[in-house]
Amino acid sequence: MAEHLLEVKDLYLYFRTTRGVVQAVDGVSFILDRNDALAVIGESGCGKTSLVRAILRLLPRNVHTYKGSILLDGVDIMKFSEERFRSEVRWTRMSFVAQAAMNALNPVLRVGMQMAEPLVIHHHLSKQESLAQAMEVSRMVGLPPDFLSRYAFELSGGMRQRAIIAMAMITKPDLIVLDEPTSALDMLTQANIMNVLKGIKRDLQQSFIFITHDVATTSELCNRGVVMYAGQIAEVGDAHQFYLDPFHPYAQKLMASVPTLHQDKELEFIPGQPPSLLDPPQGCRFAARCEKRFEKCDQEPPMLELEDGRRVKCWLYE
Repeated sequence: MAEHLLEVKDLYLYFRTTRGVVQAVDGVSFILDRNDALAVIGESGCGKTSLVRAILRLLPRNVHTYKGSILLDGVDIMKFSEERFRSEVRWTRMSFVAQAAMNALNPVLRVGMQMAEPLVIHHHLSKQESLAQAMEVSRMVGLPPDFLSRYAFELSGGMRQRAIIAMAMITKPDLIVLDEPTSALDMLTQANIMNVLKGIKRDLQQSFIFITHDVATTSELCNRGVVMYAGQIAEVGDAHQFYLDPFHPYAQKLMASVPTLHQDKELEFIPGQPPSLLDPPQGCRFAARCEKRFEKCDQEPPMLELEDGRRVKCWLYE
């Protein structure tokens, strides 16, 4: 068994468009250990969802560049053929919880059959065996068994979200990737879904990658944090370090914009707007919006590893 569950090295994913090449994921590297939950946060358009697509190989037709190394238990799955990846990795070793549950569920199939389908396809179980396991998993996520006979449009937003979480769990994958799983839900339903995920992580020792804008939500579940900006990683570190004392100027501004319950502080905002990924700046990609900019920021900073274990892409910590 490899030292790390997932190790991403120099991952690139560019898209071809009518306006040029979009550098959505540009040299991203990070590590995920077993039973870890990794939060990937950043503004809209920073490349979070593209990173998910690159890891799970859910690629559109207009891919320009797709390269790098993705080690799952020490094996480079980037070298797998599409058929081998589909049969051995996607939905067996790594599964996915999509952002919009209603769009992820088939409106003409009953929810229970959709939950059971991965077992029929990947584990070659019978329909009856698969439905029995779907019923067990549905109880784990708080979905009443009688809901399995319903269609997606008959369920509430929270119940649909529980259904696709159960669908992602049913093959017992090593890693579940969640893309904004609570973004379309009200506050109470968000809290209920987060409690479900925390229970899964605690009881099943499940590993997660959690893509979100909601910093407060990730603080409850994740023990490591990754900040993305303009297609690159700006900072990586343990969650308690990042949430309490971020280092990268962008991460500092991001955390300063989050209201807190037990601390009275004046909220800040990030001036300007993110650069276009069609033609990103040559130096530090945050330099144009950074209050701490100096001459060296005209050159692209390396990813620096600090004594406390966190990594920061900023010349201030050279």
